[in-house]
Amino acid sequence: MTKYVDEAINETVIGLNVKIIKFNRANSCDSDYDSAKDLCNRDVNLYGTYALISCFSGPWTCALSTTLVMIENTNCMSDALEDFNDCSK
Repeated sequence: MTKYVDEAINETVIGLNVKIIKFNRANSCDSDYDSAKDLCNRDVNLYGTYALISCFSGPWTCALSTTLVMIENTNCMSDALEDFNDCSK
C-alpha cells in the first residue's frame, strides 16, 4: 500500500514540477518575443527614416524603399513569432 501512495505522490510532484517548468519557460519566451518585436520596431524606424529620405529622389525610389521596409518588418516579425512558437513547445 505504501508503494502505491509513494508512486501517486511522486507522479503528482513530478507533474507539478513539469507545469512549473513550462510556466517559467513560457514567461521567458514571452520576454524574448517582446524583445525581438522591439528590435524589429527599432529597425523599421531606422529603415523608415532612410526610406523617407529616399523619397526626395523620386516617386519610384520612394515606393521601392517603402516596400522594402514593409517586407523587412514583416519578415522580422514572422521570425520573432516563429522563435516564440518554437520556444513555447
